[in-house]
Amino acid sequence: MVSLAVLACFAAANVAAAAEPATAPPVLSPFGPGYDPTRPPPVAPAPTGAGFVAANVVGSGLAEVQELPGTPFFGVVLDVRVEAGSTTRMIDASVVAQTENGNSSPLIAGCVPLMENPLAMSYREGVKTGHWHIHVDRRTWFCGGRTARLAIRVGTGGFAITAGAEPLDVPLVLLFAHEAETSRRIVLPGLTVELPLPGKDDDRKP
Repeated sequence: MVSLAVLACFAAANVAAAAEPATAPPVLSPFGPGYDPTRPPPVAPAPTGAGFVAANVVGSGLAEVQELPGTPFFGVVLDVRVEAGSTTRMIDASVVAQTENGNSSPLIAGCVPLMENPLAMSYREGVKTGHWHIHVDRRTWFCGGRTARLAIRVGTGGFAITAGAEPLDVPLVLLFAHEAETSRRIVLPGLTVELPLPGKDDDRKP
């Protein structure tokens, strides 16, 4: 028979264990830093080669993020090409939506929704990442899943895209403040993309 003293010891041990929460392994928040916070911040890769060499407008207009209800954005979706063997300059707040008179709105967030290779994306300290559904021009783009496809709030940081031995063709979703709806062009690192005039969307994909 187990003595009352032994039972009391077991009970005390169980109470103590319950009072001390188990230490969980570090987990990246789905809306947290774009890198493992238990390790040193990532070193941004040096831009190499031509980077962006072409871009076509897939859609543009007022945009909504399903996970951020009530927060309107101006969204632009581009089909971009990154030259083989090159890394783009940082895609950060230096990327702007520009009006005809030169007023600029800096990039707030971006996403490469169909990217398959996580190693093709790199982050600079200061970004936040999340899983978003972005609605732009009658289409919905899911930014999530693999690290390379996460929605990225650039903040004080940014992200870069690297192509391998072949040119890389991917969609690039960009979000700006909703006041940028009157913008006529997007200025990317090394490339300026003219936006279609309102009502002139014959060349855009449905």
